[in-house]
Amino acid sequence: MSQLLANLAGRVMGVGKLPTQLQLATRRDIPEMLALYYREGWVDWTHDDLSFLFDTSAQCMFKLTLDGKLVGVSLATMTDGGILYGHSNLIDSSVRDKINYFDEALKYSDYLNQIARVQILYASRRVIRLYQSGAGFKPLVNYRRAVIRTAHDIDEPLQSLDASSSAEAWQPVFDLAQSVYHASREPLFRHFAATGASCTVLQDDGVARAFAFVRQIPKATVIGPVLAADIDGARAVVASAWLTAGRQPLVIEGADNQLETLLPGYFDFEWEENQMMKMYRGDASLLEDETRIFGVFSRYIS
Repeated sequence: MSQLLANLAGRVMGVGKLPTQLQLATRRDIPEMLALYYREGWVDWTHDDLSFLFDTSAQCMFKLTLDGKLVGVSLATMTDGGILYGHSNLIDSSVRDKINYFDEALKYSDYLNQIARVQILYASRRVIRLYQSGAGFKPLVNYRRAVIRTAHDIDEPLQSLDASSSAEAWQPVFDLAQSVYHASREPLFRHFAATGASCTVLQDDGVARAFAFVRQIPKATVIGPVLAADIDGARAVVASAWLTAGRQPLVIEGADNQLETLLPGYFDFEWEENQMMKMYRGDASLLEDETRIFGVFSRYIS
């Protein structure tokens, strides 16, 4: 065990800490899970989003309990090919310093390592060293967030898809996503469309050159994923998506270097404080093509 993990163990396993249990969650837990997220200020989720995760990754949906009461959640999504996305490990702040969750966290980490070929997550700065030294994760790229206020030089919107669009119209979007993520994102994109999202697409001869989703989450209107073969395509779909969304502010989250190329001079925007490190452990050959990712869909449901 690394010194960092030993130090963490000392903090969370001290005398008087209350024992907890991590166990598989069920759909019956969704109201409590959602209430915990909202109490702690994590308002990226909806009931439909959590239901979708149970549809696709029930084996990765866990709850932390204290005397039978839900006090934490640990969620992940498994895609085809063994690519796993860790979303959140959240513990109720009212008991966070009173409980022993270290043993359960280690079991959860070992379990995910057994079922996944590669794991991808976003870590806040305060836990990067823990993921590196304690769990074997490696850093990939810094991610940050911005709010787009205005797009320049856009008069006519591009093609926009929604839940009523044909399977044929959606296929180029699925194909581009498959080539970037090395896994099918069709179920997730269909979930987005079914819950009100629209997708702006730039095509050349039936091949998607770029696309951008816009969807409403409880706290904001977000744009993402934004995937593109080149920067011009990314700018075109982001600007068009902003126009189609009624010229309202759009929250975008992406890699530092991509956003710093995409936004200045073409959009009026503001940086937000939130910054994360994208990390991974496992088979690096399965990692996403970061050169074509200009914005992520909410990382909590990637």
